[in-house]
Amino acid sequence: MMRSTLIILALFSLNTSAQPIVRLHEGLIEGKTVLFNERNISQLVDVFLGVPFAEPPIRFGAPVPKTPWSGVLDTTSFKPACMQTRKKALPNVDEDCLYLNVYSPNPKPSQAAVLVYIHGGTFRAGTAMRPHSYGVPLVAVGNVILVTINYRLGIFSRFSTGTYEARGNYGMLDQVEALRWIQRNIGAFGGDGDQVTLMGFSAGAGSVNFHLLSRLSRGLFSQAIMQSGNVFSPWAFKNVTPEEDRKKAEQLGLSMGCPTTSIPDMIECLRTTKATILTTTANTIYNSEYPIHVDGLFLEDTPSNLYRLGEFKVCPLLAGYSRDEGTTTLRSFYREHLHQRYRPQTNLKTAQDHVISMMALIGYNGTILRDAALELYTDWSKAADGDFTRTYIDVYTDVFYACTTDRVIRAHSSERSKIFKYIFTHEPTVSKPILHHGIADVSMTLPTPWLNATHGADTMYVFGRHFMKEFQNPLFNYTEENKALSVQIMKYWTNFAKSSDPNKSSRDDLIDDEIEPWFPFTTDGLIHKELSPTLRNGRAARAKECHFLNVYMPQLKSATKSITEDEQQWKQDYKSWQEYFISWRDRFEHLNE
Repeated sequence: MMRSTLIILALFSLNTSAQPIVRLHEGLIEGKTVLFNERNISQLVDVFLGVPFAEPPIRFGAPVPKTPWSGVLDTTSFKPACMQTRKKALPNVDEDCLYLNVYSPNPKPSQAAVLVYIHGGTFRAGTAMRPHSYGVPLVAVGNVILVTINYRLGIFSRFSTGTYEARGNYGMLDQVEALRWIQRNIGAFGGDGDQVTLMGFSAGAGSVNFHLLSRLSRGLFSQAIMQSGNVFSPWAFKNVTPEEDRKKAEQLGLSMGCPTTSIPDMIECLRTTKATILTTTANTIYNSEYPIHVDGLFLEDTPSNLYRLGEFKVCPLLAGYSRDEGTTTLRSFYREHLHQRYRPQTNLKTAQDHVISMMALIGYNGTILRDAALELYTDWSKAADGDFTRTYIDVYTDVFYACTTDRVIRAHSSERSKIFKYIFTHEPTVSKPILHHGIADVSMTLPTPWLNATHGADTMYVFGRHFMKEFQNPLFNYTEENKALSVQIMKYWTNFAKSSDPNKSSRDDLIDDEIEPWFPFTTDGLIHKELSPTLRNGRAARAKECHFLNVYMPQLKSATKSITEDEQQWKQDYKSWQEYFISWRDRFEHLNE
């Protein structure tokens, strides 16, 4: 049994009765029963870790459903994370990684709502096989079933030759296969296959959004929760031509010593190369970026076109982001300030350079567009030598999360979906610095307070990490206020899973009037729930900035483009269409051989 699993199971009192056995379509599995006993909530939870939902995958091939087994499969410990650059938090990585975890109330429920969690990591890192998404607190508080899934990452997901031999997007196909497994088997745990809510953070939230667009998965779930990510986040999707994919694939093949004159031969060769070397080499060639792309199978068109054509699942949504998402980049650029109480200061030039680079990232180049962005984001009330760190944080938050979220929920609200928007604003409290001989030793204060409500801060509240001893660092101040907020957020999420409304634990339930009701988002009201101890409602957050990025800047870009640029774009689009047509024709001929 892996060390992380032993630590987790030690957090709860074990039930000494017989351990749970569940009969799946593929065979029998045996898990563990643990007790959650916190804040007047005492609930047994059955835990099944490392359940296979597919066969060990063929490299650069679609997943295959798991074949039946004989006997009882031990599912009491985590399985490996999918291949990625190995970190200390990941004791084991492997290509044989298509496993999921199931957390279910005990006694076995009847027709329970199901939450399916997809982890983040910009499609190149992360796993469901570690304590960060351990589901016991969430299941105990909300009385739902939680499933957390692995999926292939990095080059093992992204690799595409631009032809039918290797389409790419294998990690997304893994997620689809996991959803199919859930539809086959969730009834054995007492779950309702017609009440499945997809839930994800960062790249996991982007994944959830892609499932709303994909014909392969739309019928496998009923509603969605997106935390800090979506298809319009700059890291989520890239529109590339088959020729571009082919060139990258050949470059990888050559780097790994494989023949490139024949695509099938190159693929077979790459399948035999060492996984760790392939990962390192691909990270260099692909710049460690593995976004989702149009493959004609999982994703038939660009997200922008699919939304424009109305080709998406209409369903209830809960979506939002953290107020200070941008501090995650400050953490990378100012490592000398980690664990310090006060954030680094950014001067005017650095902040403006950041604004320009963020605009370029989303295609807003040129003097006019640059100057318009600087006019909006520069706080001219400050002296030139002032601190412009807030500008740095805000533009990153807007470009990656706040305004992309606004774009998605506006598209869905126009289709009469019930939308609930949140902004996580709470700054997790930390204890005072450790004292040595009466002097504060800041270097030992592991938390970094100036990160504030940063990227991922909400996930610790969603999963109730305040109640897991592994996360009970004495340097963190897990106050009763923090624990109460965590319980309330878990209730919001599980209420939504059960009733499509975070205010109600069932469709027939009454709204709790002790807390200000969480009103749905509409394009007129622009209401959001502020996730902080006050739990107050807010309105029109970042409205000016998001209208600027999502409406004004595209119009300005169009108005300032020259005829020559329009012609060049038309030619590029036409060339892309020709390449896609050739690819489709090749696939059609291949299918008819």
